Amino acid sequence: MLSEYRDVGFAYLWTKPITDFYSNIPVTTLDGGDIAYTTPFMDGMLETRFYAGQSEVAIDNVTNTTDVTLSPLFGTRLTYYIDRWTFSGSAATVKNKKGEPAAQLSALFSQDPSIFYAWPSLQSTLNDFQFVDTRFYYYSLGAHYETGDWNVQSELSYSDAEWPFFPDLAAGYISVGKAFDSSTVYGFASKAKSVGDLYTVEAPPAISLLVPQIASAYQTLKGAVSARTINQETLGFGVRYDINTQLSLKGQIERTWLLDNKFGAWSYSLEGINAPVPDHIDTISISLSFVF
Repeated sequence: MLSEYRDVGFAYLWTKPITDFYSNIPVTTLDGGDIAYTTPFMDGMLETRFYAGQSEVAIDNVTNTTDVTLSPLFGTRLTYYIDRWTFSGSAATVKNKKGEPAAQLSALFSQDPSIFYAWPSLQSTLNDFQFVDTRFYYYSLGAHYETGDWNVQSELSYSDAEWPFFPDLAAGYISVGKAFDSSTVYGFASKAKSVGDLYTVEAPPAISLLVPQIASAYQTLKGAVSARTINQETLGFGVRYDINTQLSLKGQIERTWLLDNKFGAWSYSLEGINAPVPDHIDTISISLSFVF
């Protein structure tokens, strides 16, 4: 629902977009174009939008950050406006054109050619790490209800990736706000979880695992893949105070519970692979939003 004018801090209640949902959307900008058609439908208005282009994004791996080009990108969005309600559904797909985020990680395992004799399946695994020509798919549904006093919004999404380091992800949230004069009190609940079949790194033969260097390499590679796995849920509350028609002050506190020792949405580094995972993370944020 944070598209066009709503992708502005002043237009939404929170201090920042809800982390469980919006931080895992792979594409946030588009160099391209779109076309939209709006027509009356039943008692409301129906907008159909198509867009295409490319996007430049930075992808973190355990060893480095890589700039990649996602192209071509195609998507469509249906939005229905009726009374105080807005309903939307979208679908998009993008192909990875340039950039190999796992290249440096793969190079670490290719420095000693003898490792491929002790670990025959390693080459196949490294081939699976190739990013170029893989594809992402993204789907979402949303609903928004707004009056002078109440603001209710909810979204669900599903991300489907063909790359081992991006497990398929389901996410969603619901947010409710109540206005009192110039202040709005709000709360939200959200969740994000990796779903589907997770990529499994094939282990070396048992006898090879007796070699400390092979065993260490296997654990590092296995940890690098599983480190992206996400399972977390968040509960947050906040207050927004509209100082005037162009300026608002917001304060928010939230707690995120990390389930099943999954830390993929917070830490993704070699040091973080084996780091202990806390039960929860508390976040306090304050923001000042304005428009000209």
